[in-house]
Amino acid sequence: MRYIANWQIILAVMLSAYSMVTFGQPCASNDKFIKYSAKYCISNPSEKTFILLDGSDGFSAKSEEWVKQNIFNNKKMVWVNEGAELSIARLGNKSVADMDMVKICTPKHIDKIDWLDAPAKVERENAQVYCSLSGVAGEFLSDEEQSNRSSLVEAITEVFKNPRYNFDAIENGNNGRRFFFVSDLFQNSINISFHKLCKVDTSTEMLTCPSFDELISSSPKSLRYLTEAMPSLNGLDEVHIYNINVDNRVDQSARKFWEQYFIKAGAIEDNIHYRAELDG
Repeated sequence: MRYIANWQIILAVMLSAYSMVTFGQPCASNDKFIKYSAKYCISNPSEKTFILLDGSDGFSAKSEEWVKQNIFNNKKMVWVNEGAELSIARLGNKSVADMDMVKICTPKHIDKIDWLDAPAKVERENAQVYCSLSGVAGEFLSDEEQSNRSSLVEAITEVFKNPRYNFDAIENGNNGRRFFFVSDLFQNSINISFHKLCKVDTSTEMLTCPSFDELISSSPKSLRYLTEAMPSLNGLDEVHIYNINVDNRVDQSARKFWEQYFIKAGAIEDNIHYRAELDG
């Protein structure tokens, strides 16, 4: 009994120390750990998180910091079981089927440590997950490569449908996927361009974009295209929309389109979460 009590004290101390881990601490080696984490990958993970960073217009220093503070922390980047997948991709000027991407497969979570484990190893690997995520996020957010297109619909289609991104539905049926969509939300591709569709309302002087329902009801071509592109979500999936501020435009003009889009794709309204970067 004394051994068990001593073990519980050690575990409590370690959990307290772990709770103070931040994404900003130095990492031993991001690349090395990301490769090492592949040992924890499994064929049918019970948890999948995917962060899509729309870098087609680049990220200002303020936006970069806002994204890091609001997403890359140990309250949002969470997992329960060993083998969970945490993936980040950046939309730039590469094909949407070949976006830069990093995937980390998670070790056992420190909350599930038991007396058979090596506590220091589990704690170190947990800290390294957060550390590596922060490092990758910093590289992707500070990348100055931009594009004259913002193929958002197309990128989302690839993330959910292309086996390269491994973000298909979770097979056990008990968990949903967590999708983080970080963008100014302004679709601009050959087939659908908000730069053409969105107009300034002369009475309010505000930019107004069509909702998803308004667009498909007025354009059979857009209906066919979006129906083909639409991913398949379910009632357990979560969608987190982070509307970044580009060129001091914080009008949220495209918010309704995207919320309706994900609902039409199968997500439920309560599982769609929206945040806007208000500071220009």
